[in-house]
Amino acid sequence: MVVRPVEIVTGLENIGKLFGVGRNTVRTWAQEDGSPIRQVEGKYMAEKAELWEWVKIYQTTGESS
Repeated sequence: MVVRPVEIVTGLENIGKLFGVGRNTVRTWAQEDGSPIRQVEGKYMAEKAELWEWVKIYQTTGESS
């Protein structure tokens, strides 16, 4: 088993760049139930692998799980 370090992506722009979406889309995603995007001390952040998995499901179904 290969253990990989946890990678945290911070900031609306950096999160949006991963998926080719704008800041407002990331804000909308952050408000969805089950979203891995959190706002901590005014900054948006998410764990990268968890975010990829969530976006894949969100884009397929149109709703978070």
